[in-house]
Amino acid sequence: MLRGSFYKRIQASFLVFILVPVMAVSVVSYQVTKSTLMEKIRLTNQSVLDLMAKDITKLIDDLSYTTHYFARDASVRRQLVSFADTKGIEDYSAYRRYMEIQGIFESIAMKSLNKDIRMYLANPHGFIIPYMDIPGGTGSGIEEMRHDYEALRPKISLTASDGLQWLGSVRGAADAPGSPGYYYIARVVTGESPEQRELAALMVGISAAYFESLFEPFREGAFALFASDGARVAGSAALPYTAEEAAGDEVRNETILPKGGWKLVYQTPKHSITGEITQAFFWSALFIFLFSGLFLLLSVFLAKRLHLPVKRLQALAKQYGQGNRKLRYQPSGIDEIEELGGAVNGMLDDIDKLIAGIEEEQHQKRVLELQALYAQIRPHFLLNTLNSVRCSLVLEGDRRHGGQIESLMSLLRAYMKAGELATLRSECQLLRHYTDIMEMRSDRQIGLEIMLPPELEEFPMPMLALQPLIENAVVHGLSDREEGARIEVEVRRDADRVEILIRDNGAGAPQARLDELNRLLGAGGADETAAYERVGLYNVLQRLRLTFGEGAAMKLSPGPVEGLEVLLRLPGSAGLGAGPAGRTGEERQGRLPTAG
Repeated sequence: MLRGSFYKRIQASFLVFILVPVMAVSVVSYQVTKSTLMEKIRLTNQSVLDLMAKDITKLIDDLSYTTHYFARDASVRRQLVSFADTKGIEDYSAYRRYMEIQGIFESIAMKSLNKDIRMYLANPHGFIIPYMDIPGGTGSGIEEMRHDYEALRPKISLTASDGLQWLGSVRGAADAPGSPGYYYIARVVTGESPEQRELAALMVGISAAYFESLFEPFREGAFALFASDGARVAGSAALPYTAEEAAGDEVRNETILPKGGWKLVYQTPKHSITGEITQAFFWSALFIFLFSGLFLLLSVFLAKRLHLPVKRLQALAKQYGQGNRKLRYQPSGIDEIEELGGAVNGMLDDIDKLIAGIEEEQHQKRVLELQALYAQIRPHFLLNTLNSVRCSLVLEGDRRHGGQIESLMSLLRAYMKAGELATLRSECQLLRHYTDIMEMRSDRQIGLEIMLPPELEEFPMPMLALQPLIENAVVHGLSDREEGARIEVEVRRDADRVEILIRDNGAGAPQARLDELNRLLGAGGADETAAYERVGLYNVLQRLRLTFGEGAAMKLSPGPVEGLEVLLRLPGSAGLGAGPAGRTGEERQGRLPTAG
């Protein structure tokens, strides 16, 4: 039995010296790789948490600035003395106080500008002044604020008027079951008399949607934000407050926010991190088993030749297991052992590529997250700075330059929301701001006349869709006209379509050139129009077609006397009854400035 089992012993040797070492290397490599990857993921997740905490802390600092202004500014406190006894807007003087206090909101709300922030003043009688007009007037928006205030009023300490009070979350009737709704902080404003009578409570609610927008880009894992008392502010309800309550197969990262003692938690399932590398390991193992079976069939004929290659493979496995991942098997023949060595090299290369790919993906993810957060911070910093400059100019009596900076700020806000839908009313307002800026830059008067029927003011329009056409008129058509420069914008309804006619009295263009442009715009060939230096016309038309469909059209023609006319034709049914996508402060008050 033993004499006849020589080749069986050789085959067993193959299993010992080839399959076992290779599988051992794979298992060790898998364990080491998984451990390294888990540590990298933990560090990356902590970096993400730190960036989120910085963003939330900045928001709280901005809100703290606003509330501190109300609590400490003497002029504001004097205005709030009469507001403390107001039970409603019963006469003109009460209405005037209401508008004055709301004007204070407008002057300082820029630092805390965020659609997910709810801010309002509430006096001891429960009368509420929001920081901006709410759609519906005293309807659902005011009622929700009153509901929140009544729910939180017992938690407000009248003696703690020197700092923020962290009240907790309130869920309104319109919120989904289980939703935290708004988390409120408050600051009590008291009088200057010795008894320090309560004048009002400045309530600031942060919607859970704000935090969800921070968490949404990260598909892997779950986030949760907890107050200092352990109550959940936002995020996944499945995450526990303490690490002891968390499941053992989760990668958990925590960070404490310096303001308010909030805890931010990021928890990622281990299987979502190691799933791909585990799958690669098992496929590699299957691949090795298949080749090992082939070697077992050929071992009877190749026993003497296999001894040296097996030894070399064993040395490779040992050194690779010790961390020398650059080492590869060097083939010296064309037999099956050499093929197995090449397969091992391929498996090791695949593992190295998988590790490098995961590391690169995590690096790119972190860079994109940093860029996204910086992109949120920089525009707000610029707007806050411009607003401070504008306030300084107005206080010094320079209303002209203050108005020009206000125009620039309006354009910057529009550029930040370039992907949103606006209305013809707000677009015309932006055109006035743009011409104000161009008048300042060129030191010449540019007349802008806008004819917008009231029934078309709410017609939807992509944000900044008309501004490139006005820019073409100013930069190209009116560049050589020192005096009498004029642009007309006329909006009208033609049957089931809406037409927007933009006319200037500039230099115009030859008819042959206009015919060529009309042909290119009608054909819609991206490659052909890309060679044209004024790609703004094609971009405007593409945005209109993405919004209104292929029915949107643009046509260029000479003016009746001089200059150039651009006619936009849009499907008219899209705009009837549509609400505005965004309004400026003047639009909220129902005003549209006259032509400049």
